[in-house]
Amino acid sequence: MSFEPSRPCQHESPYHDHHEWGSVDQFLQDLSAVRDGLHCIQLGHEQHLDVLLRDAPLDPASRVSSVFFNGAVTQRATKTPPFLSGAGMSKKLNLPLISFADPTLNLSQDLGLAWYLGAQGVDVQGAIARILREAIDYSGNDLWLVGGSGGGFAALQAAQRVGPGCHALVWNPQTDVLDYSPRLVKQFLETTYESLRGHLDGVDWKERAREVLSQDGVQWDLKTTYEKGFAFDSLLLFQNWNDWHTRSHAVPWLKAIPGVREMWPGVHGTDSDHVLWLTEAGDGHAPPPAESVQRMLEHLAHFGLSPLNAVKWSQRTGLFPTEHQQEYVSDLRGQREVLEHAIQFVYLKGERIIPTLKNLNVDFGGVRFRYELVHRGQVVETKLARSGSAYVAEQPNGPWDYVRVTVLDGFDHDLFDVSFVNQSLENQ
Repeated sequence: MSFEPSRPCQHESPYHDHHEWGSVDQFLQDLSAVRDGLHCIQLGHEQHLDVLLRDAPLDPASRVSSVFFNGAVTQRATKTPPFLSGAGMSKKLNLPLISFADPTLNLSQDLGLAWYLGAQGVDVQGAIARILREAIDYSGNDLWLVGGSGGGFAALQAAQRVGPGCHALVWNPQTDVLDYSPRLVKQFLETTYESLRGHLDGVDWKERAREVLSQDGVQWDLKTTYEKGFAFDSLLLFQNWNDWHTRSHAVPWLKAIPGVREMWPGVHGTDSDHVLWLTEAGDGHAPPPAESVQRMLEHLAHFGLSPLNAVKWSQRTGLFPTEHQQEYVSDLRGQREVLEHAIQFVYLKGERIIPTLKNLNVDFGGVRFRYELVHRGQVVETKLARSGSAYVAEQPNGPWDYVRVTVLDGFDHDLFDVSFVNQSLENQ
């Protein structure tokens, strides 16, 4: 039951059978008639969604299938869409495959990342969620959604929207698209929303973008998406300990989810089926080795381990190193009194403050400090700094009375504060 358009598909490939569909409704009308191959589904506004099906992922006999989402496409200008991932890994694991290409990348050769958000008036998120929900309801199969970085965002968004029957394995995801690289986000917005072109240079560009995306029904912020808890069956999220995403994306997202706690050293979640694992799977924002992701997916999808037990197995087998475990960001509210005794301050010449951690690693638990210059009860300057660095109290905006130093844990909880008086005032 394929749709035959007047214009042939523009991405012919010798490796797959090609099928054209006039709409998502038409594709979903009779899933028993949908065969393996590359499916081009029209979305309106001259855009289409490419979906690769391989090894019968809709067959009830499969029991479990994998669903892959792409992250950023490097050297985009030299490559031709559709961009599909997961073929190699799913084949090695003998898992049926559903792979979505991000249709927004078809709009410009300069656009290498679009988070599957779609363009104005094109509901890519809704189309993907409908397809996955119908796939689960028709086949009864469990679906493991897999992706990293921007693809991790897409997997987390889709899993929460689809609900039961979905599972997710992601790494280093963005959780708020507008808090990612301003250059790349603005490039996406300029390409996809005509009303924003020429209006993204001001300090209020994020507010403008939020308004336009909200009007279009786009979910760009997973903190609000998850504020009522997890709607799907299980999650394992790898987060590199020294990736800037840890503090900017992982921690704010975790704090928005009710019931999150540390369940195991470096593992935070609500229960054994929904966990975030701070680990050393790569350096910074680098992805985990493909072989490691494959082994984890095998234990989750084939062997049926819970995410927490899969983490414990991985730690026993040394899948990733643990050299920097003391430095992983942590919720240290339960150790407030210990830290009050361990953290000491040196105040030099009435202007220089140097914090030290007695008998603790300099970056223990992701501890950092918020310095606030206060004048007549009003904060006139705020700076954040890690342990081991000095703060110099200056007065670029006028006089100050004292410096308030607040100790923050890795989740940016206020632990305690101390104050240092401007000693120059005592001599006046």
